[in-house]
Amino acid sequence: MGGFAMEFSQNQQLTQQMHLSHQMLQSVNFLMMNHMELTANLYEEVQSNPALEIIRDAQLDIGDVLQRKKKKNLEETPLYKKNPPDAATQFQQFLESQADTTQGIQQNLWEQFTLTTTDSTKLAVAERLISTLDFRGFTQVAPISLLDENNPLETPKLLKQVLTEIQNLDPVGCCTSGPEESLYVQALSRWETEDTDGENKLGKDTTALVLFLLAGNLSLLEGLRIPVIVKKLQKQQESNSANKEPPDSTTSWTCRPICHQLPAKITTGMVESAISFIKTLDPLPARQFSAIQGIYIYPEISVEQYEDEGKIGLKVILHQGFLPKIILSPHFLELNNQRKELSKEDRKFITKSVKSAQEMLQSLDFRENTLEKAAQALVELQRDFFLFGPQALRPLKMEDMAERIQVHQSTISRFAKGKYLRCQWGVFEIKYFFSNQVKANAVEHSRESVKFLLKEILEEHAHDEKPLSDQKLTDMLSARGITIARRTVAKYRQELNIDSSFDRK
Repeated sequence: MGGFAMEFSQNQQLTQQMHLSHQMLQSVNFLMMNHMELTANLYEEVQSNPALEIIRDAQLDIGDVLQRKKKKNLEETPLYKKNPPDAATQFQQFLESQADTTQGIQQNLWEQFTLTTTDSTKLAVAERLISTLDFRGFTQVAPISLLDENNPLETPKLLKQVLTEIQNLDPVGCCTSGPEESLYVQALSRWETEDTDGENKLGKDTTALVLFLLAGNLSLLEGLRIPVIVKKLQKQQESNSANKEPPDSTTSWTCRPICHQLPAKITTGMVESAISFIKTLDPLPARQFSAIQGIYIYPEISVEQYEDEGKIGLKVILHQGFLPKIILSPHFLELNNQRKELSKEDRKFITKSVKSAQEMLQSLDFRENTLEKAAQALVELQRDFFLFGPQALRPLKMEDMAERIQVHQSTISRFAKGKYLRCQWGVFEIKYFFSNQVKANAVEHSRESVKFLLKEILEEHAHDEKPLSDQKLTDMLSARGITIARRTVAKYRQELNIDSSFDRK
């Protein structure tokens, strides 16, 4: 095969590459984590590395119980072969000994129902019904399908009776098909109680209106504009009057009689009273028994004002007390000092564990120092905000702050992610302080300061006969030297959860 030749050559090429060490990666990851993520990660580190010990956790508040006991016979009990009763072991034992005190909605309803009857048939039906409830307290299958066809005592009539009894247990409105039926059951239950006491504050007509709305007509309340709702109800009343057939008294989604009849006269006051009453009901009655825990915000940084010789200063406080207190195991350090008496395999294991523990503690120190340094720079750059409030928030880019403290922009991004700061104006996510500049004459305005000004204008004119339109707001901002488009004003207004001028009438 002429024309083809294979040649081998050897070339020398110089390239420069940077590889992050394990400690550098760990430091970067720790900085990016918020307090909850970091706490979970620290527990994993302690569990995998016996050279680390947790001696205190403020969130559990067990204090001195976790103090380490001194070892007496180090030679007889190597840490990696036996589990000595040191601080780390005590802490683990404490966690494992804590009982789960949370009670689910199923257990709560079942305990109440067993106190109301000893009928084995009713108990069997109730147990099946309650076992199908989800975390919201609603049935996941059709109740009729839970009856035992081979048991003649389990009838639809008994099923309705058991359903009604469970629905009236605390919290009222569980074991229903969904929020709509739950609200209806809660309303009936409350009025049954009031009728027993001899008082119904709503009155007969308003009560009928509430039942009509809860019987599949909640869509009429969309927008919560009272005059519009009144017109819709009056139109519905005319439609019902034109229909000669009587309304159904039952529906497929509840075992209770349903009221579809509107009162003879519908007024604005009745609609307002009905809406106020419906707002007192809970569409998710079992939420308090849910195993889903709420997410709490722990500000890692506080900024406080102080006065020194007539001048106002700002002090940055870093909160690290919510993190578990971790130290190098004294026992491991003692073993490390007695390396000559240990085997080669033992020395290698101890050296590796101690080195990894030291790197992790250094990564925690790096995170703390970076947070404090960045927080101090943030206070200096946004000084007017901390002194005068949100209206004084100035435009700030992450690269500007990175340049100020001589770090990479990605470091500032990790500093701002998922962390919160507390000051006299409230609790703010750190990324709130980084905002783009809005076009303005002479004075710099950030996006957040414009939104604050927009909210202030709307509050000042809240009682005007004619609500301010987005175009009018645009003109008013322009008169103050802030030039933005009408659609931008509409966007800011929506972000402030403020309705349009039509809905504010």
